[in-house]
Amino acid sequence: MRWVKGILLILAMAFLSACSILPEEEETLAPPLVEPVKIEYDLYEVKKDTITTELRGNGTFVSTKDYSLSFKNTSGRLKSINVKLGQEVKKGVVVAELDTGDLENRIKQQELSVKKAKLLLDQNQIELERLKSSGADQYQVDKAKNDVAMAQIDVDMANLQLQGLRIERERAKLLAPVNGTVVYIAKVNAGDPISAYQTLVQIADPSSLQLSYETNDASKFQVGMKATVKIDSKDYQGIVVAMPASVDPELREEMQNKIYLEVKNRPADVKMGDMADFTIITAKKENVIVVPRNAVKNYMGNDYVEILEGGSKKERYIEKGLQTPTMVEVVDGLKEGDKVILR
Repeated sequence: MRWVKGILLILAMAFLSACSILPEEEETLAPPLVEPVKIEYDLYEVKKDTITTELRGNGTFVSTKDYSLSFKNTSGRLKSINVKLGQEVKKGVVVAELDTGDLENRIKQQELSVKKAKLLLDQNQIELERLKSSGADQYQVDKAKNDVAMAQIDVDMANLQLQGLRIERERAKLLAPVNGTVVYIAKVNAGDPISAYQTLVQIADPSSLQLSYETNDASKFQVGMKATVKIDSKDYQGIVVAMPASVDPELREEMQNKIYLEVKNRPADVKMGDMADFTIITAKKENVIVVPRNAVKNYMGNDYVEILEGGSKKERYIEKGLQTPTMVEVVDGLKEGDKVILR
């Protein structure tokens, strides 16, 4: 039995020796504590402010008084147009003429006829005075009186004929009614037939100017709207005085895309064709809630903003009012002091 115990002792020692050469088991480490990343938002504190909506444009100064010139109650062939486009003309200048043929010769002949008739009248009057002073009988005196009366009629008729010819000559001339600028000339040539009331020339009165602006939506404007007009870096007051809905029906087609502004105390050197920028305030609200436009989002047709409340991000539905390219009025959904998340 002793030898059995010896063997067991040897085996036990061998086992313990084997265990001593095995690696020791490492102690499990606790996971490190990671602090959550703090999200920083770009915030806007809601406040009350003034918001205005504006219309901006660039207009051209045009004359409010244009005169279309045509021959009235007469027609004929064109002799000449005596002006050029853009030319400054004085009142009374002949801008166009019709061909009158031998009218000038007929006028000269009639002027001679008037002189001849007056000479005969003078002779008859002298003869009448001679008969009266010589004591001629009543028959001779009466006959001389009749001769004077007939001679007077001849003078009157000759003058009427001369007057008619001169009127015909004047009707063949187209005169500038005002000092102005030629803004239109019809495409006609000498010798072309011209009808009565056919517009040949248009003259604009440069002393009466308004700022004209073409727009695709004239309904945004209203007569009476005030404007700020910038001319040579200086501001002037203006007002909308005409738009398609405010003019006579027959003029609406011509003005369908135009509005006109009267500019008060404009510089004297402003002329037709000059351009100017203008700004019109269409609406203005004071002391209302406003937020930056980029803070407003939309989902399924509903407007909302994101706000920071109690450290958390929340969505808040809103009702919008006036809007500009940069700001939005919030009619309902926000109050002063709310923190709106911009991004």
